[in-house]
Amino acid sequence: MTQELGRQAGRRRKRISMTDVFVALLLTFIALIIYIPFHNTLVVSFQTIDGYTLNPGAIYPTHFTLENYIHVLSEGSIQVGYKNSIIVTVVGTMFSMTASTLYAFAISRKGMPGRKLLTVFMMVTMYFSGGNIPLFLLFRNLNMIDSLWGVILYGSVSAYNCLLIRNGFSQIPAALEEAAELDGADDVTKLVKVILPLMKPILTTFTLFAIVRLWNEWYWSMLLINDAGKMTLQVVLRSITFGNYDASVGDTNRMFATGAKMASLVLTIIPIMCVYPYLQRYFVAGITVGAVKD
Repeated sequence: MTQELGRQAGRRRKRISMTDVFVALLLTFIALIIYIPFHNTLVVSFQTIDGYTLNPGAIYPTHFTLENYIHVLSEGSIQVGYKNSIIVTVVGTMFSMTASTLYAFAISRKGMPGRKLLTVFMMVTMYFSGGNIPLFLLFRNLNMIDSLWGVILYGSVSAYNCLLIRNGFSQIPAALEEAAELDGADDVTKLVKVILPLMKPILTTFTLFAIVRLWNEWYWSMLLINDAGKMTLQVVLRSITFGNYDASVGDTNRMFATGAKMASLVLTIIPIMCVYPYLQRYFVAGITVGAVKD
């Protein structure tokens, strides 16, 4: 009797609902929409002009070549763009996370003077903005035109990020801080030795957000940067993809212009693909911690 009930319970657990099937199909469809263009980009980047002409829809490179990547990597603009984007991403991420964390920590302290006012002020910025023109004029008056600092500072402190990080701080048990105080720890020691280690999932999640945002930044870079030596990789990529790149590569019998464009696209994706696997294990935990407030 007991075994029969166990088998029936097992069958009930294994039953798949129509909702599960629909969700699985929907996720598969979305994954294909994302993957197929990337796969095509990757294949074309390794194709010769003959291979692409004979079989433009190939699922693998029929005429494999590395010439497209060699040409793109030899371009001075790509090298400069990589260097500038790395500077913007590294410095901007450090500045963004430091400023957001300190601000969130301050407004999470119950004894902080003006705590509610600072929180309301921060929330107002989420709904009202002066727009890009006043911000551009501000950066111009600060002599940040043709400066990477303008790109770094733009959007460095996000009110949304600060609120979620503050919620994460609020969920840390007060008993841990009280125990640290009994051991003689001041606010800085509590923050560095006790609180931040517990906040690793959410801080890592927002670090990933900051890296992706800064690496992919192109609009504000295009507005502020006119000097070719200070252009970020995304601006360079835009000029290659939408500009007259066919003429710049010379004889198309020697260089496949479309393949070079695809190779430049792949090269911009590689850094994010390398960073994400190291940070993704904190992703779900970080979103869960920061999104719920007791």
